[in-house]
Amino acid sequence: LFLIPFVLILKLKFPKEKQIWLIMFFASILNTTIPFSLINYGQQYISSRMSALMIGFGPFIALILGHFLINDEKFKTFKLISVIFGFIGLILLVGENILVFDFLQFKGQFAVFCAAICYVSASILIRKISGVSSVMLSFMLFGFSTFTLLPFVYDIPIGITNIFDESLLALIYLGIFPTALAAIYRIRMVQSIGVQFMVQVSYLIPIFALFWAWLILDEIPKVSSILALVFILTGLYIGKRNETNKI
Repeated sequence: LFLIPFVLILKLKFPKEKQIWLIMFFASILNTTIPFSLINYGQQYISSRMSALMIGFGPFIALILGHFLINDEKFKTFKLISVIFGFIGLILLVGENILVFDFLQFKGQFAVFCAAICYVSASILIRKISGVSSVMLSFMLFGFSTFTLLPFVYDIPIGITNIFDESLLALIYLGIFPTALAAIYRIRMVQSIGVQFMVQVSYLIPIFALFWAWLILDEIPKVSSILALVFILTGLYIGKRNETNKI
């Protein structure tokens, strides 16, 4: 809804190619419908900082998928080492819950990790689209997702009378800033500089997650979370150093 005025004011036109419509449909499923649902589901069982840490593995997922699916985004030794560090961090995050058989937390972690995979997969699809405004692509992305989620909205009681308070303000903020506006810039970056470089911004997510969760929600980070963050950032540094050396 927030993007509709922009589409009208800019007089943007829908793409005519059927292939773009097909790509955008699958991209909407992978970028919005599935990951939004998985993150909301997973955060019933894990903290916000843990959820953000799991999403922070996006760059490592991009390195792997980009290597196999995008011709100009292959990785060699340094990026391989980067991926290894990332997976060590992942083991540190989920290993404790496996050892103590905390199935609910592991289920939440796995759901959010799958959401991160969906985000990267959607970015790869979006990069295959050219000649369409980032605003229009964002509008189509959320439009498709809205229609695919409507059957679930009508099928599942949502208790709408209970959200007309701070929850409603939170939903409006989430819909406008980190969703609608962020999608425009994200799509523009994917199309101009590539998937792997774009998702490097994900390394900021774990840092801000630990800080805001501690400041606002009083979630004290565990030692395993801090160690995992160290491995994540070290792996990303190694990967970025490789790109710098090439330049």
